[in-house]
Amino acid sequence: MNRALPGLALLVLLAGCASPPLRYYTLGAPAISTGATSARTARMLTVQRVSLPDYLDTQEITSRDDDRILRSAGGRWAERLSVAATALLAAHLQTDWPDMLVTTQRPEGAPPADRLAVTITRLDITKDGHGALDALWRLIPADPHRPIAQGQTRLTADGNATTDDGVVTLTRKLVDGLAARIATQSGATLR
Repeated sequence: MNRALPGLALLVLLAGCASPPLRYYTLGAPAISTGATSARTARMLTVQRVSLPDYLDTQEITSRDDDRILRSAGGRWAERLSVAATALLAAHLQTDWPDMLVTTQRPEGAPPADRLAVTITRLDITKDGHGALDALWRLIPADPHRPIAQGQTRLTADGNATTDDGVVTLTRKLVDGLAARIATQSGATLR
């Protein structure tokens, strides 16, 4: 019996190593054109880190089943979801507003910048493929004499959410939609 114990332990150890490896996902912020540059005099917009409910602001990919939060066994975000959503918003807004310098961190010594603050109050992806995003946002001009633009956005999207790839795709679609709404609803404030 004592001779069989090391062999059994080795089999158990090898079986534990047979589980599939973790897969890491990003929201896939589109690359800014390498030839695009902003003038030194361009207005700057700083996109503040997106605020999310605590249960979502992790590296775990989650979906919802009624009142239960389901955490993926094999997939993780490559960074906290708030950081990924912020980068995706900034990349889209830079594309939508090419005359502005859009950043997630204002360089030290830079003049005051316009600021975008986004709070996502709901980001649910259900296993049956329904996605919903509710967000509040405020565009705060650096010039205190200019009006603050603010809005509330509610979006839905449908797709396949039975896999991590599907959950990531639906999440990206919802954050893309949020960026488009912010760009169209607040663009006049920046001019």
